[in-house]
Order: sequence, then C-alpha cells, then structure tokens
Amino acid sequence: MQTIVDVEFLAGFFEKTVRTVQLWAKVEGMPKEDAGKYDIIKCAKWRIGKLEEKIAELEKGDVTLYKLQQEYQKLRNEEKALDLEVKKRNLLDRETVELVNSVFLKLIVRNIKALAPRLNKKINGNSKTLAVINDEIDELLKSISNTPINYFENEIEDISSVEEQENEITE
Repeated sequence: MQTIVDVEFLAGFFEKTVRTVQLWAKVEGMPKEDAGKYDIIKCAKWRIGKLEEKIAELEKGDVTLYKLQQEYQKLRNEEKALDLEVKKRNLLDRETVELVNSVFLKLIVRNIKALAPRLNKKINGNSKTLAVINDEIDELLKSISNTPINYFENEIEDISSVEEQENEITE
C-alpha cells in the first residue's frame, strides 16, 4: 500500500486547507517526506497525538473550571446564608452597626463629661479642681479617639474569652 501522498490529498483527508497542512509541517512538526509529499500514516499518528494532547489539556481545564464553579457556588451559598441571617435579624448590616456604635459612643462621651461636676462636688473641689478634672477627661477621650480600632477588637476578644472561661467555671 502506498502511504506517500501529496499536500492536496492530505488536506482533503484532514478536512483542512493546504495552507494549514503546510503550517503544521513547518511550525508544529508534522512529519514530511519531500517537498509537498507526506506519509499519511505518520501524519495521521502525529495528528492523533496532537488531538490527544488537546483533549488532555481540555480535561485539565474542565477540572479547573469545575473546581472554580464549586468554589463560586460555595461562596454564593455563604452569601445567601448571611443575607438570610440579616433578614432574620440575627445579624445586622454594617451601616446599622456603625450607626448604633456612633450613638453608643456619643452617649459614653456625654456621660464621661458629666462625671467632672459630680466628682468635683464629691471632693468639695473648686473651679480649679473642676478644670483639672475636665482636662483629665479630655485627655482620656483624646487618647481613646486616637487608639486604632483593631486594639478594641483585640480587647473585645480578650473580654469574650474571659467571659467564656468564667461561664465554664460556673457550669
């Protein structure tokens, strides 16, 4: 059986253009016998190998795509769960928490500032003493306002862990 064919026959066999077959031989390494002559069996094996490589690449891509789809679905489910918690009022949205914190902090500041006259009265102080107390309160509030927020987060975690330990002891 004759296995050497010309470029036109090979192009028809692969259902590609003559130029594509020539580029496969020149750029991608398809076996070639002489100018315009090809061994159809070697070329068919080469093409099968290339297609198998492409299939393996696609399968690998499909695995990656599948994993990404799973991760996406997991994140969507977590987002839906959080939305449900917000709707059930088990969680508050960020704006509400910030508003409540702001009101709460203003209330704390007002009550701390109200301490000065009461302390002054209890110690039978005068206007000079009141000024010193007010200065100390202002320094305290300034110090608190300049403290990084993550400091308070760590303090809250520490308080929570102490409370949990206390609860374990009493149980």
